[in-house]
Amino acid sequence: MGRYEVQLFDSWSVKAPKYSDCGGIYERWDEARGPGKQGYEGHAPLANASRAPGLWQHLHIEFQAPRFDAAGKKRQRPNS
Repeated sequence: MGRYEVQLFDSWSVKAPKYSDCGGIYERWDEARGPGKQGYEGHAPLANASRAPGLWQHLHIEFQAPRFDAAGKKRQRPNS
């Protein structure tokens, strides 16, 4: 869809992962939204998936695009 970015980070030992940690979906950024509101629509992972340094790991991502009605209004949130 061109709207989401996923990167893998070493987030080992992070207690409360944010959108910028391993498995998160980065925020979109718009300077026009004003100070403190530029970042939006990012999502933190449900759990910290990072293993200790030196251990192999994999990440499974499930994504469902949002659905819209004929007028273009979002009628179903992703993964709901």
